Amino acid sequence: MSFDGRLREGLDRAASPLDPDVEGSLRSVLARRRRRVRARQAALVLATAVAVAASVLGVRVGLGARSADEASPADGAQQIVGRYEVVLSADDSAGVSPSLAGRWRMQLDTDGTVELDAPDTFRAEQNPLGISYTATDSGFRTNIFYDNFCLSVGSYTWRRTPDGLVFDLMDDGCEIRRVLLTSQRWARSG
Repeated sequence: MSFDGRLREGLDRAASPLDPDVEGSLRSVLARRRRRVRARQAALVLATAVAVAASVLGVRVGLGARSADEASPADGAQQIVGRYEVVLSADDSAGVSPSLAGRWRMQLDTDGTVELDAPDTFRAEQNPLGISYTATDSGFRTNIFYDNFCLSVGSYTWRRTPDGLVFDLMDDGCEIRRVLLTSQRWARSG
């Protein structure tokens, strides 16, 4: 064998341990991604089931032993149902990406679902599905922006104003949701 042939063969042998298994690595990355997505979906389903169970149990417990002049948490939650809107300025959403500037509309339904309409300028999913909330006479928990920007559920207090709602932060690690809910008062609409 010629010197050139031996040199090529030697270089090929030396380089063979450096040949990455691209297909194997890709399969591994895709499998990890699928596991993470399934885990997030399971967490969302579990959180929703717990919220529904807590809501149902809260209504049944509340109906069992209360006097006529006491309000149950279900009564308080009914007070929050309705359509609201807020207009956020660029200053309100400074430091949050994507920007939340514009008119936001939110409908809180009696079944615990949230319909959220973003402004046309919002550079993310416009009509997310699966948004829910639970409310008591002063507490509010929601999964707005879950899995898009947030990996947790946020907890807030709420209070009525003569023409809308004000949310105050209790516990939420999701900055974009905090800014959306707490920057301005949500005015009653429609």
